[in-house]
Amino acid sequence: SGLSTGGRSNFTSPTFGAGSFGENVLASGTVRGRVGYAPGPWLFYATGGLAWSYDKQTLTQDATGNIEDRFLYRFGWAGGVGVETAIAPSWTVRGEYLWTEFPSIAMDFPASGQRVNSGLSEQQFRLALNYRFDDPTGSATPAPSRFTGAGDNFAVHGQATYVQQAHPAFNSPYEGPNSLTGGAQSKQTFDATLSTGVKLWKG
Repeated sequence: SGLSTGGRSNFTSPTFGAGSFGENVLASGTVRGRVGYAPGPWLFYATGGLAWSYDKQTLTQDATGNIEDRFLYRFGWAGGVGVETAIAPSWTVRGEYLWTEFPSIAMDFPASGQRVNSGLSEQQFRLALNYRFDDPTGSATPAPSRFTGAGDNFAVHGQATYVQQAHPAFNSPYEGPNSLTGGAQSKQTFDATLSTGVKLWKG
């Protein structure tokens, strides 16, 4: 629907009847490194690292029209290959193939009494246009950074925090719409902070 990334599956359950399960990616990102070989103005590289996504899952029962939503974070890995080349002074263009894989996660939908296990993977072909601020030559061939040997002129700081809480299934003889579900549950919280800085002049 529109520009969302996701999918939908139809199924039939003995207790639930006919219905559908869908998942849409609301936000996603990766933290990756690159290593490669640069003959002249070209760079051929491999990339890999951590991946995350924040998704909305929707369970719909056809008979009643009931819709139940769940939101979850997924954490996995990403890997790919690419090529980058200079096209003008301080400008490069990059093409990249990236595979992203997230392990399966089981989510409980208490209102419908269903437990759904699902996984997620993505294949992406990416194009990028880059401007290099620290190119001292202004030529179409990438040059060493002017900051080399003066590491205190440029700084990058990052921090990430991940907290997960979970409990196994337990006996719940009075389970209903006004009580906790006895099924296993897992919840996550994730935040990330990234800051960069450049010293413009002395002092």
